[in-house]
Amino acid sequence: MKDLFKREGRPFINPSYTTRGVVKGKGGLLLSFAMLLIGCIDTPQTTEISVMKDNTDSLISKPDTKSILNLFDLNNEKYSGNTFRFTDISDVSLNKTFEESIEPENKVLSNEFERDEKINAFKNQVAGIIANSDTEASGKKYSSVFVPMANELNRLSKSKARKRIAIIYSDLMENEKDFSFYGKKTFALLKSGQDSVKTILEKKVRIEDLTGLNIFFIYQPATPEKDRQFRVVSAFYRNLLEEHGATVAISANLPADRRGL
Repeated sequence: MKDLFKREGRPFINPSYTTRGVVKGKGGLLLSFAMLLIGCIDTPQTTEISVMKDNTDSLISKPDTKSILNLFDLNNEKYSGNTFRFTDISDVSLNKTFEESIEPENKVLSNEFERDEKINAFKNQVAGIIANSDTEASGKKYSSVFVPMANELNRLSKSKARKRIAIIYSDLMENEKDFSFYGKKTFALLKSGQDSVKTILEKKVRIEDLTGLNIFFIYQPATPEKDRQFRVVSAFYRNLLEEHGATVAISANLPADRRGL
């Protein structure tokens, strides 16, 4: 039997074993290369932006398509996933919402030409929503700001997007039958920074943990009186939302600098 495993005095090696070893070796190399390739691929950025626009009064500062799209940074984050939502603020707490999104893609595995087409379609959809919002009639007797805003911020806080931004175009002046910032006593409480107004509002909607949210209040006052009101009310909301972990900025327009977002 030993002679069967020898040829010319040398050990005989079965070729089938050698072939299987080579195949296994190549398979291991391919698997290692694939794992290395996957490890080198960055996870795409994901961004969700929610815009709210107050239709209860005329606004000087309005949603601007270019400024909002700039926050998505689509030129540098071409393969990122993005979601855009738009909601009205009116005299009622429930309002229509529009939403458009583009899914994230793997840069290595995607087709660049097709990706560019998807990005252009997303931009056009966002632009269309913003353009249509400007046709809505403005001017109402009452204004329900807190409830829809709090509900949207709570919803956004649960988003799995790595970058979450809320942009609110409003004078923030709550004005309902049972509770109004225009009342002298209520406005005095806002100005003094007492917690009684916070307690009243959070009985309507409890604000959840907003850590990681960037919130912009955008408003350009038309008169000195409106400027005085907005400074008081925006400061109140900034304190309230920052207590819950949000980062709040107040401006007459969206900033061009995206650093820190």
